Amino acid sequence: MKVLVATKERQVFDLLNAATGVEAIAALDTRRIYEAIPDTQLAIVDYDDLIEQPFSRDFIRKLLALASSPDVGRLQECNSAEFIASPQTYLKANIPVRPSYQLPPKRTIVFTSYSGGTGRTSLSLDTALEFVAQTKKRQFQLPAAVLEFTYGHSALTALVGEMRPSLFELISQPEIEPPQFQGVTLYPMDYDTVRSLPSEQVERYYRQQIAHHVLTVIDTTWPQSYVVALGNIVDLWIVLTTPRVDAVENARKLYHDLALEYGEDKVRIAVNQMGGLAASLALMGLRRDLVIPRVPQGATFFEGRLGREVLRHVYDSVWKEYETGSKRRGRLLKRQR
Repeated sequence: MKVLVATKERQVFDLLNAATGVEAIAALDTRRIYEAIPDTQLAIVDYDDLIEQPFSRDFIRKLLALASSPDVGRLQECNSAEFIASPQTYLKANIPVRPSYQLPPKRTIVFTSYSGGTGRTSLSLDTALEFVAQTKKRQFQLPAAVLEFTYGHSALTALVGEMRPSLFELISQPEIEPPQFQGVTLYPMDYDTVRSLPSEQVERYYRQQIAHHVLTVIDTTWPQSYVVALGNIVDLWIVLTTPRVDAVENARKLYHDLALEYGEDKVRIAVNQMGGLAASLALMGLRRDLVIPRVPQGATFFEGRLGREVLRHVYDSVWKEYETGSKRRGRLLKRQR
């Protein structure tokens, strides 16, 4: 049995060392706990001992509760006092050993451009929706969010419809839960009201929300003061363009500016709505790290075809394993029926 030990209580380690057939995995920071969850059958967790980096305690609590739910049945959870009181109750429990896999690492990515009309909002939402849909197939759904930073009207609200509560209400009343769309948490910007709040309060709220999600997708024009304040936690800046001459030139300049600020290894250029000879000619001389083909609008709203290309680029081999693992599990369930 593999046991995740997230506590400072020494007696827990002594009891585990004395047990046979037990492998203890010690972890106090929330990143290591997150990584160890798919590979363990028992989690001994004292939440007050956890180091909240990069996830919040609340995120870990919810994820462990989901992993130990009857529908999933991957592991059992207890605190140190419960384990010490009756170690054999937990060590002898019949928790099935399942094939382990790597959870996708926490990522905060930004879709940005100088120009409008590049498809930032659609691509941001489609990426988050595909992430939620695919992780749900792997026994438990991982949380994703879309944050919007704009100075004008909310394109996210226009895309999915009017949402309440507003961002101003969410920040000023932290007990209110943000809205969701098909499993993705949304934070559409209402700039005219949010700007009345102290910038430190707004930044603190965003950082707290990012800590609750595995994937955070930010949709923003550049520059935008709120996203600049979060720049140190952004893993990847994706400069988005379409095969329009003005958009291409803007993308070239923005890539250069962001690479100077954050480093070339953190900046990519993505070409959206690619297709045809005219598009190829317009893009001559422009680096293309990610090409997203033009996809006809289907009958299903947001099918994940656009976001799938983004996730394969952001997560590389980890995401390929996720996709193939999901398909194998689906075939197995069909055979079992």
